[in-house]
Amino acid sequence: MRKPKFRAWHKSEKKMCDVKVLTDEGAFLVGVLKDYDQYPYGGRFVLKAPKDGRFCYNDEFELMQFIGIKDYYEGDVFLGTDLEGSQWYATVIWNDYAWSIWTKEWGYELLCEVLSEFDRTYKKVGNIYENPELKQLC
Repeated sequence: MRKPKFRAWHKSEKKMCDVKVLTDEGAFLVGVLKDYDQYPYGGRFVLKAPKDGRFCYNDEFELMQFIGIKDYYEGDVFLGTDLEGSQWYATVIWNDYAWSIWTKEWGYELLCEVLSEFDRTYKKVGNIYENPELKQLC
């Protein structure tokens, strides 16, 4: 089994960040302005002196999990094309029990059912955080 991988959208700095440490209280994000030198862990504070980021509390960012395919994460938006040439937008989401895509036209569709056609019928066009206008299309 692979180790889960995450990235995070920092809300106030409006940037995508790598996640180095993840706790119940928050995460250590690489790419945000350096500020705190410690983070809470198990009822105590662990000292960190990073050069490339800081610990951020859960309400400061949106966490996105890697779905196990190429570089696709939750919140990524795809432009899909069917065999007749019709196009639609889809968002990658976790649907209670499985990775899915969401479209306005069809609702949920299991990602595992479109994997064999994923590279041919879907083109990644951005994500709902860096490109908020895409959220309205899905």
